[in-house]
Amino acid sequence: MLSRPWKWVAITLALLAAAAVALVSLPNWNALRDPLVRFVNDRTGRELHIGGDLEVRLGWPRTRIRAADVTFSNPPWAHDKNMIAVRGVSADLSMLPLFRRKVVFQEVRLDRAEVALEKSKDGRKNCCSTAISATTVRASRSSIWRPVTAASAFSIPPPGRGSSPGCRRRRSG
Repeated sequence: MLSRPWKWVAITLALLAAAAVALVSLPNWNALRDPLVRFVNDRTGRELHIGGDLEVRLGWPRTRIRAADVTFSNPPWAHDKNMIAVRGVSADLSMLPLFRRKVVFQEVRLDRAEVALEKSKDGRKNCCSTAISATTVRASRSSIWRPVTAASAFSIPPPGRGSSPGCRRRRSG
């Protein structure tokens, strides 16, 4: 017979294996699309729309997530309807940092993205939702290491219109 600590280790491993089998055998990842959209909408107060398929390829040390026809709306004060609209997005999610409750995307690829960064006359930035405070953003512990775009357009309104980009940008090189 196994000692008590080893029994708990065996039970935990069996539960993890069962969860992994259940996730791998999930026939249609699109079933997670609506809960994901509701989660983002509730957290940001803005509308996320995933019009195409959601695909997940579980792997180690990274899991690939793909979605098609994705839009994320702007706040009501912004000039453009959407802050971002992409034909396709794929992201490589690092699995190990999840155990530390940190979300790290090794790479995010945007295909035919249209991104409109704006700043209102009173200083609000569309890339930083008013529903999400700076503290919440820091507490989310998420990061993107390598953003990649293909056939994309980034719209930054001229200063004369009263809007300007306000989000920090890192150069990739």
